Amino acid sequence: MDPLDGVTVFVMVAQCGGFSAAAEKLGCSKSTISAQITRLERRIGARLLRRSSRSISLTDAGRAYLCQVDDVLDRVRQAEKAAQAEAQEARGVLRVSAPGPFASTHLAPLLPEFMSLNPKITIDLQVTPEVVDLVTAGFDLAIRLCPVNDPASVVRRLGGTRLVVAASPDLFKRRATPQMPEDLANVPCLVNSLHPWHSQWRFRCGEEERSIRVQPIFVANSLEVLHRLVRAGAGVAMLSEYAVMEDLKGGRLVRLLTDWQIIDIPVLAVYPDNRQIAAKVRTFVDFLARRLDPGTLMEIAQPKPSQATQMRVG
Repeated sequence: MDPLDGVTVFVMVAQCGGFSAAAEKLGCSKSTISAQITRLERRIGARLLRRSSRSISLTDAGRAYLCQVDDVLDRVRQAEKAAQAEAQEARGVLRVSAPGPFASTHLAPLLPEFMSLNPKITIDLQVTPEVVDLVTAGFDLAIRLCPVNDPASVVRRLGGTRLVVAASPDLFKRRATPQMPEDLANVPCLVNSLHPWHSQWRFRCGEEERSIRVQPIFVANSLEVLHRLVRAGAGVAMLSEYAVMEDLKGGRLVRLLTDWQIIDIPVLAVYPDNRQIAAKVRTFVDFLARRLDPGTLMEIAQPKPSQATQMRVG
């Protein structure tokens, strides 16, 4: 049973001095007011009001009760105002989940600017390759590089991440370097299980598209693990270009099939589908949509007009 059931009505009757005036203030009937007061007195086990044909007055129990509940209702009103401020003003702790390489390469360089612009927001960034349950884990927002099929979430596309087929130069000292996507059948492949196509790799060259099924020798849900294995010469893998950029520049890795572009995967901001999206979430997502390149996220982009679109998934 709701402990506040009838309490607001009782306080209004006490303040207005009668059922009729209270009913007018609350926008309900006099009989509704009377019924709620009766239920409240029955629940408490004490008469709160003396009723006569001409007037209503508080009993001793009613005065004592009013003294206590008026303070409680005032705290409830203050709590409601605080919650409204939290929802309408960009403030409070913003808990964000993001994959490691993306957080290091793209989020970290932007965070000082965001925090300077929004000093009332404290960011709690949790870096993990796992796809977390936002509500259960208590996150306000997640950055994901994989498809989202959750009707309880809102998804906003921030851009697309460019993928490359990368390998260690040592891997091809004793074997032929793949020249066409079909040649991947002859090399050991490492697969990211979080990738939307898993072992079905899709390529584009001009207007031509090809879909190649590879036979993986290793599967993992961590880009960092795959990156380490590729550097160690264990095989080839599809990796985000931003994650291997330094290794490509330094010659520790080579990019294969340079004439063929892998179809990009989206970078998504995901947050719970609440009617009232907290201002801190909206502010952060809008900032990322402005500051991240909406095409590909290979490098940190200069400010550009956002092309991000918002959609509801289901």
